[in-house]
Amino acid sequence: MRSFMTAACASVIAYMSIGAQAGPITWNLIDVFFDDGSEATGSFDFDADIERYSNINIVTPFATYRAPNPASPGNASILIAVIDESLTDFTGTPVLALSFESPLSHIGGEINLDTSAIARSEGICPDIQCSGSDPVRSVISGQVSASVPAPSTLLLSCLGLAIIGFRSYSGCYATGFVRRRT
Repeated sequence: MRSFMTAACASVIAYMSIGAQAGPITWNLIDVFFDDGSEATGSFDFDADIERYSNINIVTPFATYRAPNPASPGNASILIAVIDESLTDFTGTPVLALSFESPLSHIGGEINLDTSAIARSEGICPDIQCSGSDPVRSVISGQVSASVPAPSTLLLSCLGLAIIGFRSYSGCYATGFVRRRT
């Protein structure tokens, strides 16, 4: 019985120590404004394990961005979004670049946009691969926010009961009050 309780406690603690969610989490734009007074709204998913953006849905008065730029998709600190990743020529199409003050992760929280970075504007792709942009407007404020679901209440309750049971079982041997069956 003791080895079962030890294994059960170890399994639950190991599961809970994972802490952050694996896989992509959704980040929402909050109060993202450009220097002309216009606003960007929407969200995107980011998987910190493989540094990949997906499910981009960011709307500005200029365009709706749906995909990362295939030639330069960005990383945990920069998102470069285009209207359609399946285009073979991006010349003249809109592009949005957002830089973050700290890298995106599985932890979630709120991260300010880096308004002093070079990649912080909405513009027009100058060439086939959209290797840069001719800025139309610059990001002057905003942040992204993501919340990661906490472990379930049932899981926490089971952990608590397992610890209480284990401590009670261990305490019997330590105090010498062991009930023997006859």
